[in-house]
Amino acid sequence: MEKFVDLSVAILSLIEEDDTPAEEDFTAEFYESNKMKLEVKNRLATINERLTSIHQPVLPPSPSPEVIPPVANLPLHQSSSVQARLPKLEVRKFLGNIKEWQEFWDSFESVIHKNKALADVDKFSYLRGLLVGPA
Repeated sequence: MEKFVDLSVAILSLIEEDDTPAEEDFTAEFYESNKMKLEVKNRLATINERLTSIHQPVLPPSPSPEVIPPVANLPLHQSSSVQARLPKLEVRKFLGNIKEWQEFWDSFESVIHKNKALADVDKFSYLRGLLVGPA
């Protein structure tokens, strides 16, 4: 039984020695993780640069010259930390064509109605200024 216990102790000590990682392993793993972190940071910086340089129009160009320009100077909702330089928004007037109502309302709601910086009376004034023709 003594021999069996001695062999078990010897086997366990050998197993523990084999499972213990060497200091070189830790150094190599640490180096690789720092290298990967640096690569990720560089790629994120590149993505942020590209996002800030994109210019996309929000609304199609207005076919009529009747546009209310003061809307372009109002603060817009920002939902992300990346700020792109976008062209000024123009809300086209609604001339009474029911087929154009949804497009008009979507742009009006986005730019004016949901703008918390505007008072209700100002929103109403913009709406009245943008509606032309019969109800």
